[in-house]
Amino acid sequence: QIQTTDELKTALSDTKDKIAALKAERQDIRNKIRRATPEEKLQLKEDAKAVTAKITPLRTHLKRLQRIYDQSDYVYKMIETEQKLERQAARNRERSL
Repeated sequence: QIQTTDELKTALSDTKDKIAALKAERQDIRNKIRRATPEEKLQLKEDAKAVTAKITPLRTHLKRLQRIYDQSDYVYKMIETEQKLERQAARNRERSL
């Protein structure tokens, strides 16, 4: 359960790292396919597909985290702006009294 923006940033970073590691693993498998016998190629292609199947949900999760992060930043800025306006209005009311 993510509660703070720091935790959200950490989750984003961790997810990106996992995806990068899986992509490197898949690329290694694809490189092996070039030198493999026809029988080995079939197995290696299946291995690459399995790694891709692991990457897909992580990408979806990453997009979701990024969207939440972007929206939370926008909401935070809007709240700050609203608070500034309220403070200014309070000061103006005090001055007019």
